[in-house]
Formats: sequence, C-alpha cells, structure tokens
Amino acid sequence: TILLSEGSSTNARETITALGLAGYRVDVCDPNPACLARFSRFVGRVHRCPASGTDPMGYLRTVIRLVREHHYDVLLPVNEQAYLFAWAHELLEPLAGIAIADFEAFAQVQTKTAFVRLLDDLELPHPPTRIVHDWAALERAMAELGHPCWLKTPEGTASIGVWRVRSHADAAQLSTTPGITRSLDSPDGLVVQAQASGDFEQAHAIFDHGRLVALRTDRRLAEGTNGGPALKIGVDRPLVADQFRLLGAHLSWHGGFSADYFWDEASQEAAYIDCNPRLTEPMNSPV
Repeated sequence: TILLSEGSSTNARETITALGLAGYRVDVCDPNPACLARFSRFVGRVHRCPASGTDPMGYLRTVIRLVREHHYDVLLPVNEQAYLFAWAHELLEPLAGIAIADFEAFAQVQTKTAFVRLLDDLELPHPPTRIVHDWAALERAMAELGHPCWLKTPEGTASIGVWRVRSHADAAQLSTTPGITRSLDSPDGLVVQAQASGDFEQAHAIFDHGRLVALRTDRRLAEGTNGGPALKIGVDRPLVADQFRLLGAHLSWHGGFSADYFWDEASQEAAYIDCNPRLTEPMNSPV
C-alpha cells in the first residue's frame, strides 16, 4: 500500500492513475476533503491533514501517525513535500519505503538561485544569468542581457514568481511588484536570465543513489496555460542523459528529478532554465 504526500495536484492525479493501473493500492493525505484524488477509483482513503505549506510540523506529525497506524509500505512524495521529507528522512525511513535524496542535496536545487549556482559548479549550460540584490544591479543586468529577459524569484513556479520583461516600459513597472522587492532583499537575491534560443524541452528522471536508472525527454509542440506544454513529443537526447548522469552523481540523488531546458538544434546543445527535485508527470509520456 502506498501513501501519497498530497492529492490536489495534477501530478498526484497522474501518479495515482499510473500506480492504480499497475495494481497498487493508493491512499492520499490532503487538507482538502474534496481534493482531485478523491474522484479517482484507484484511491482507497483520503486522510485529512494540515497544509504542509502553512503548518509543516503539523503536517509531518500527521504523516508519521498515518504511516504507523496504517502500516504503509511506501511513502511517496509527489510535490514540494519532498523537501520536508528529506529534512525528516531519519524519522520516516524506518517506517516505510521512501526514495528521497539527502537534505543537503535538496538545498542545491530547491531554489532557482541555488540551481543556477549548481549548473555553474558543474559547468552545465544555461542562458546568460545574473543574480542581483538591489535595484541598481537589476537595472544593469537587464541592460546587459537585453530584452526580452526573465526575472525569477528564488522560489516559485512557471506561473508564480516569474516575469517576462519585453521592453523598457515593462521594466519601469517592476518597482510596484512586491515579489521582486522581497527577492532583492532576500539572501538568495533575484535571478535575471536572458531569453534562451531553441525549442522548449523537459527531462524527467529517476535516480538510485546517484545512478540514473530511467530518463524521458520530450519537446513542447504547443504551448498551454502559463507556458506549459499542451502537446509534446518524445525526443532522444543522449547529451542530456550524460548531463543528468553528471548531475545525479554529484548530488547522489535518490528518487525523481526533472528539468526544463531549451534545445538549440543548430548547436545541438541544451540550456537549462529550471528544475523540479521530485517526480513529475508520470502518465504524460509521449511516444
């Protein structure tokens, strides 16, 4: 029996379907009694729990209690709860099977700022990037990188905490954006990144203590809501596989990991722009 860390995301819903079709029994814990997972025929129980984002310790105590009381074989993080589980792995690993990387490894990929620094350390490619901590540095970075460019808060998603600056008029409105001000004042700073060339692609991987055991790469054919792929096709990227092997070995990564990148057909190179240190889209595998 498998307990999923949440049941509200489409990623959780895909995971449930993949596991259910394979014959596994799946339960979930979620603060929303009417979460998306409740409507799956493959879900046995939906356990109420505190929200992990606002009450992480309350959420963690509930998960530990559920695993003990129901004797789950596997605890599977399908969203940002993976970061919390990595921090508490010594409490969780004796109770159920869990594939989770070390907390120190998560710290190198959990924020966009940290991921850029990791790419630099490993000499892996990304678009020209600046990390800035004040308005003067931000203005210089935008002038150096040109328009369009992208501003990214250290923590966020493709739809939250990311702004495309197309012109000087867009840049002039930034002073009224709270997320940018908070990031400039934070220790991590604000990521300013040039527009990447090529086609948007994604790589989804599974690692076993640093060893790459599975990889899927796909190209976006049509853009959907908030820039995500509405239609995509599988592609073969041996170079990306080699770069993932390097990254996974360096982090001794254990579990799921994915990254977004732009593939330049002319140079046959990838430019990495973001990562997700967890399992992603298990049912959305194009041929």
